[in-house]
Amino acid sequence: MSTNLKKFESSDKSGSKLAYGFEVRDLESLKHFQVQRVKAFIQAVCPKAGLIGVHLASDSWDIRPVMALANEDKPSVYRLLSNDINKSKEISALVKHTFETLQRSASLTADFREWGVYEGQIWYRRALVPKTFKHQIELKEIRLEVANCLLLSLAEEISVWHQRGMIHGNISSSNIYITPGGGVILLDPAVGAARVCANSRVKYLNAAPELIERQALSDRADSYSLGKVIEEVLRNCKGSHSLSKSLEAIKDRLLSKDPFKRQIVDDLIEELKVLPKEEYAEIKTEAGRSKTLINDTTEINSKRVHEVKTEIESSNIATVSNVGLASSVTTKQVDTVETVRREKIKDNSSNILKQKKQNIEITENNVVVKKEALV
Repeated sequence: MSTNLKKFESSDKSGSKLAYGFEVRDLESLKHFQVQRVKAFIQAVCPKAGLIGVHLASDSWDIRPVMALANEDKPSVYRLLSNDINKSKEISALVKHTFETLQRSASLTADFREWGVYEGQIWYRRALVPKTFKHQIELKEIRLEVANCLLLSLAEEISVWHQRGMIHGNISSSNIYITPGGGVILLDPAVGAARVCANSRVKYLNAAPELIERQALSDRADSYSLGKVIEEVLRNCKGSHSLSKSLEAIKDRLLSKDPFKRQIVDDLIEELKVLPKEEYAEIKTEAGRSKTLINDTTEINSKRVHEVKTEIESSNIATVSNVGLASSVTTKQVDTVETVRREKIKDNSSNILKQKKQNIEITENNVVVKKEALV
């Protein structure tokens, strides 16, 4: 057993929240087979990182160690993909291609760090985010007009993925992270779609019907998933009736069971741009109090993370380097891109208003000319 692993075991058996809705258990509170599995995985994949805790998902095999690495600010989550994915050469090849592309591309934002294969199972590591979009809309923290601004950012991000030949496959509010500046980061790419394709008994609510029927995966699957996200937004976010009606119509076009009748994301972007929206910074609670979501609601136990990292650094322990580290895009970079995007939107809006004003003046002049002609 790694001495580093033992050093960071906690006596807290009840578990603690490192992020909203994400409970991390102490290693000693797990069942014996789970403890052995976690220890073996860490020893093989990341022996020089510090264990913060373990997150247990709904499936018994889905054990997710949460680790601290000396040269990174955020804690990381390690995930092993299910055996049904690994048993299919075609599907596992698709996942590997997705992960390889994410490592090479700095323009795709997924907080994806690295991946590898452990005892025949594909694993990957990504940053642990403080709160997902799902939690924000379920807690009624986002108005519909703000949500529409975020949906536009989401559609634009999906479009960038498609331009790079990438398909997420199962976008849901639970794998969307909104940065403090209103940028969008897509989490867990290809994983949900791969599992649905590998096992027809697995049902994901946002997975397109053609995936369940084992048809070819295309970018239209992401259109369907986006429609399900909009459906969830409409169910949880309050806003104007006209905006609700417009988003409802968009949702219906995206949720067509026939992928060829489904609206593509690129066509949707221009439509979302003209709908009413508010900037992410303008979010207010139900009580009307201004609120910066990330600052107010992040439940990451920063003290515990800091202690783990300090122990790593004081022991001169380097982070694992047995696989290539992804050139991941930082939250700050995402927010910078988002700021530029918003400035362009403002410029476009200003130009549209100027053009409308000119058209009105031209129309008025034409009316004057026609009146003079009649006289």
